Amino acid sequence: SSGINAEYGVGSYLAHIGNINSIYACLAECRKNSRCNGASWSTDTKYCSLSEKRRGSQPSINGKVVSINKVCYDTLTGDAAKWKSCIEENTDYSGADISGGQSYGFATEWDCMGWCINTANCQSITHQPNNGHCWLKHKPYGDNKRTNVANLT
Repeated sequence: SSGINAEYGVGSYLAHIGNINSIYACLAECRKNSRCNGASWSTDTKYCSLSEKRRGSQPSINGKVVSINKVCYDTLTGDAAKWKSCIEENTDYSGADISGGQSYGFATEWDCMGWCINTANCQSITHQPNNGHCWLKHKPYGDNKRTNVANLT
């Protein structure tokens, strides 16, 4: 059978766990470790390898290894109620910006979140819809919360 790479989960392994029966059971093991952001599971050996990285820098192609990016998977499979609870309109969390993680041209907060998902160490965003400005943050929130700030999500 062929492998599926949903973002590479290789490199900097935290643990190797045996007797894991599926990529989803491997993902469950990843969720138990606060430092885990990705995992690889061997369909052949049934080993699950947990990684701090969402993807490795030099992945090898192996048709018997399935990789998963926990951050992407959890984000893309979230329900609408989860998303709504995550968005705070008219609120800015200043500080905690990722260097080089500021740009214009993101029409929606979803586009900005997509950039975050694909950026190492990004944990949250601030988006300004009126001009498309997007700030990537290395913390779930910035350093300071400001409310009643127009046009921020």
